[in-house]
Amino acid sequence: KTIQRRRPYVANSSEEEEELTYNDVGDKKPGPKMEIRPPDFDEDGIRKSPTFLKWLELGEGEELKYACRSFVKGHRNDEERLMRRIMIARRNNVRDHEILKLAREVVVKKHPEDATTSASFVANVAAVAAAITANE
Repeated sequence: KTIQRRRPYVANSSEEEEELTYNDVGDKKPGPKMEIRPPDFDEDGIRKSPTFLKWLELGEGEELKYACRSFVKGHRNDEERLMRRIMIARRNNVRDHEILKLAREVVVKKHPEDATTSASFVANVAAVAAAITANE
């Protein structure tokens, strides 16, 4: 595939075209493209989230920072980008929560004498969670 791009105009130079080629193996085409929403996308739940409610309160052109990204109200598809970012964060939180639940169960079975609030219990849970995550 070939993309042609014109060079910026410079006085006393002929207008030339620059060819950029992209192969289908690994070169990325310019600009990110949003794919269809995943099947677990929960638009109603996202629209009720505190972050999205803040977004709705913003005026046109105002900016919201979320997950180290900037979203500008009224700018291209920033509302959809924000909704997808919120969904990704929720998915990651659920996954992490499931890992921690599993780690707690393992630690309680191995060390039933530990109180669930002790520092050693927390350290053991963290170690087991790290091991589970490393094996994924």
